[in-house]
Amino acid sequence: IEYFRISGEGGEDVAKAAKAGYVDHIRSLGKPNFNASSFDSFMKIAVKPISVNLVAGRTLELADYLSNGLPGKGMGVVGGKAKGFLKEKAKTRSSLCVEVAPPTIVIPRNKGSGEKTKWKMGSIGVISWHEEEKGGHYRQLEVAISGVGGGNMVEVPVDLNVLISQQKDVELAPIRVLVVVTPIEVKMRYTDWLLFRSILKENISDIPKFSNLEREYAGLVEGARVVRYGGGKEGKSEGVGEQTKLASPIDATLDLSTFAVALVRNDDVAASNPYELTRVELKNVKVKFGSEVDGGRSGEVSCGSFKLLDLGDEVRRRLKGDGTAAAAFHDIIKGYKGGGGESGDEIVLSYDYNLGSDAVVS
Repeated sequence: IEYFRISGEGGEDVAKAAKAGYVDHIRSLGKPNFNASSFDSFMKIAVKPISVNLVAGRTLELADYLSNGLPGKGMGVVGGKAKGFLKEKAKTRSSLCVEVAPPTIVIPRNKGSGEKTKWKMGSIGVISWHEEEKGGHYRQLEVAISGVGGGNMVEVPVDLNVLISQQKDVELAPIRVLVVVTPIEVKMRYTDWLLFRSILKENISDIPKFSNLEREYAGLVEGARVVRYGGGKEGKSEGVGEQTKLASPIDATLDLSTFAVALVRNDDVAASNPYELTRVELKNVKVKFGSEVDGGRSGEVSCGSFKLLDLGDEVRRRLKGDGTAAAAFHDIIKGYKGGGGESGDEIVLSYDYNLGSDAVVS
């Protein structure tokens, strides 16, 4: 971790050298317009490769401990301080650069099993900076994840880029979020599916129930504080005519050019000759979400084209070896291809929710 705050009190040469080195580093990451006048402090964090073993019960137990604490002790102070620090830093012209080497996520079938699935998450980069654009001061945050997958299921690594922007010199300026994902091509083997189903049942869905120690011992320990599981604070209710808390509106878009999944049969019947059974393919997928300052929300999911194909007919006939005629229809669903744009023939699902009225789904 490297942190440097540029002050005007001496050490100008050191400050200039530190700034120049940081600017060169950010420019080398694909930000050629990044300049030294856009920040007065910076933090650079580099994380070497790590491997994480994910067992849902253990993770939830740790989260329960940190949220509940010990009898009479509050564990939320550190989190509150961290949130306050980040909120104050967001108001300054600080810059952040985080580089995480590709981590590996290992999810076992259960905590006592050697069966597991391993996911390569790709390298992770986070950069925040400031820009003066059209007379306004904008804070930008970019999260880039490159090379996700690259294994048996995801043969072509996937890249994900998130760009968040907000004008800081305007009160309640909208937060704009753009998420772009490169094509996702997945081959799901039957043996993979069996393992995922077991992981979901024996690991992910195995949620333990923990006692709230503070609630149990609140009457026994002097000065103990009761912590609730979510919800509003006790003894406080919204009064009639109370003003709605305003928040910056959000305008978020996810853009995915291709999402395709092929189901591969490799069970006992096709062990010696695995073959693709079915393929589903979606093109030009867009997901939009918006919120208003008063809490109203809207969303939309659109798809430019969709098809579902039967790919296994020829192989099934060959395995049977009895001269069975080819199927008359290889396509389960085909022919839909939206023009997009102004033609209005995309598949679209949208909803609109405003406070004081019902949600509208179309």
